[in-house]
Amino acid sequence: RIDKGRTPLNPMASRAGRALEDAQLQLRREAFGNARLWWALTAAYFGYVVLGGVSWRLHRHVFTGDERKSVLANLRKGQVATFRKTVYAEYFFPAFLRYHLTYRSHVLCAGLWLVTGVYNLRNQPELTALRDGKRIYSDRKLHAGLSGYAYVITSATKGVTAALMSYFSHSLGFARWPMIGFGVYDVVSLVVAMQYILRGKVADHRRWMVRNFAVGSGSIWVRVFGAIWAACDLEFMKDVEFYGMMNNVILVRGSRWARCSASGGSHGQELHAKHGSLRWWGVFYQISLGRELCTATKANKGKQSRQNGQMMAHHQRSKTLFDPLDPHRLLLRSV
Repeated sequence: RIDKGRTPLNPMASRAGRALEDAQLQLRREAFGNARLWWALTAAYFGYVVLGGVSWRLHRHVFTGDERKSVLANLRKGQVATFRKTVYAEYFFPAFLRYHLTYRSHVLCAGLWLVTGVYNLRNQPELTALRDGKRIYSDRKLHAGLSGYAYVITSATKGVTAALMSYFSHSLGFARWPMIGFGVYDVVSLVVAMQYILRGKVADHRRWMVRNFAVGSGSIWVRVFGAIWAACDLEFMKDVEFYGMMNNVILVRGSRWARCSASGGSHGQELHAKHGSLRWWGVFYQISLGRELCTATKANKGKQSRQNGQMMAHHQRSKTLFDPLDPHRLLLRSV
């Protein structure tokens, strides 16, 4: 949009920006209206989420493919990633077995939360009439019944266990406390939403439930950003330290993106419509920046390690050359 009283410096850029925003909004409307696409994506992510909780051995098989083989060869064996066994053992299983009950509760509840959340989001009750001062909503039985209660229970469990897993994690670095905060906010937003619906404030309840679902979907964005990183560089699957740095960057960025996407009301939608493409560029920039920082750090540590090795070798040679007890020096002294 063009502010009143201002002339754009580049009209073609403004026109292209508006066209991009219109295309983005149209794509979003079509994607949201496509029930088959939504449920197909939901089913795929549901399988990914609950896999480790159902069978950690199957999870290990799926994510530890042979990096020397082609992508098709690994896919034929049902392996979608090629984590080295040292990296996998440090950040997945058997590391998760230290708090397996908490992990299993988290992933199984997260899977059910996802299914009920998508259903509730796509089947929101609509106001149909006013009767004796009371608002009458259509299609409310399942939304406020089985699906609604299942969402509340699984969402609360998911948020609490996410905070616990972040606190007790053996591998998180600077992302530990931000992830604990997101888990706490997940529970708080749910409690606020339930308080509003108990008071009969449907609009406020809807706004806070959207925020709750958006915050919970931070795990989805973490995987999206991880896939973007993997498209640029697969080295994090081979090195334990490199994966740890990448994991912290992606966790914080993905969760933060989900929290920013939770703005409710027309004001939030207007901001998203204005700056949606700009925010995407910011995400790509931050991922690239984080990747470059991690790569530079890894290269610098490798260089320091090589320099330390060379210094140790030089020290050993010097010690042998000037050691008064060296047998060669003793032999020359006797001669």
